[in-house]
Amino acid sequence: MDAAQSIIDELKEHHNPKRASQVRKYMKTSNLEFLGVPLSTIRTIAKKHAKTVETMDYITVLVELWKPRVFDVRRAAAEVLLQFQKRGMQESHIISLIDTWINDIDTWALTDPLAWVVGKQLIVNPKFRLTLEKWGTDDNFWRRRMAIVPYLELCMRGQYREEYGSWILTALTPHIGDSEFFVAKAVGWVLRQLSSHEPESVREFIHKHQAKMNRVAYREGSRKL
Repeated sequence: MDAAQSIIDELKEHHNPKRASQVRKYMKTSNLEFLGVPLSTIRTIAKKHAKTVETMDYITVLVELWKPRVFDVRRAAAEVLLQFQKRGMQESHIISLIDTWINDIDTWALTDPLAWVVGKQLIVNPKFRLTLEKWGTDDNFWRRRMAIVPYLELCMRGQYREEYGSWILTALTPHIGDSEFFVAKAVGWVLRQLSSHEPESVREFIHKHQAKMNRVAYREGSRKL
């Protein structure tokens, strides 16, 4: 049995109707089916089976995992992609898959784990900022969120570098007035994390743009200042 089908079958074994109903209500925006599998279990299953996959089969496994319109399976796909990334999956293949998947996403709970993958790639290849800039102009607000959240990876303890501050503020500027809640929330989230490293820069940025900022972005971005 191939790895993708093994993951799907094992996730189904953990189906919890009561928890699935609770998760569905919490997600609100998603029309996917939910199995109610805890995230820790999804990660364990994904990591276990990802180890068995040969490099030549990475894309096939990931494509098969994304086909079912089941949240838990697609969340597992994001975890498997992260494992393949750690094992050296080609950047072009990673980004091509994510670029396609974004068009079929209807919840932050799938954009954000994929954004962590993108963020790791951004550290390896800073030129990828140009792709995020392009994503940020899209009508699809989940893609616009995906253009922002990867910058959180740059703010992680032990990874932050001085030049990241200007990168991040430049990337956020076009989105400060975005009326979409999930985009504004992302802007505030990244500003808040950046303020742990560059409080004065963030304070000046917010003061400069306050009149144009979405209230959610302003509130979330100012929490640590």
